[in-house]
Amino acid sequence: MQDKESKHQEKAGLEAERRIGICKRVVARMLKQQLALAWAFFCDCIRTIQRTRTILRRVIGRIKTQSACAALGRWSQIASKCRRLRLAVQRAIGRWRRTTYNKAWSTWHLRLVRQRHLRGVIRKICVRILHRSCGEFIAAAMCVCLCVWSPVAVAACVCV
Repeated sequence: MQDKESKHQEKAGLEAERRIGICKRVVARMLKQQLALAWAFFCDCIRTIQRTRTILRRVIGRIKTQSACAALGRWSQIASKCRRLRLAVQRAIGRWRRTTYNKAWSTWHLRLVRQRHLRGVIRKICVRILHRSCGEFIAAAMCVCLCVWSPVAVAACVCV
């Protein structure tokens, strides 16, 4: 009986060792599963953080791009305004260069030069007449006659 009992105890010891081994393997498997789950969760967190950083970089890039676009848009507006003003100035200068306006300007300027010349000639004539005249009476009469003709003659008479 002892033999049976010792066999039985031996069997029970082996069974206990087998169960303990199974328990150890189950616990090890559970630990590995927990470790794998924790690792997977950690990897997911890292991916989420990386994705969030990527999205934030894109958003910041868009904000920078929008401000750059706004600056580029403003530059474009200013450039088109400058172009429009330049064309307006060119058209105005073109009008001045047209022959009609040029002829009118030339005619006016020529008439002004002729008037200045005639004023000088009238002054010379008045001075000569006054110097040749015999008396002040004749000179005064000439000045009165010339007053009707030209106000420059009056100035010439007064100067002498």
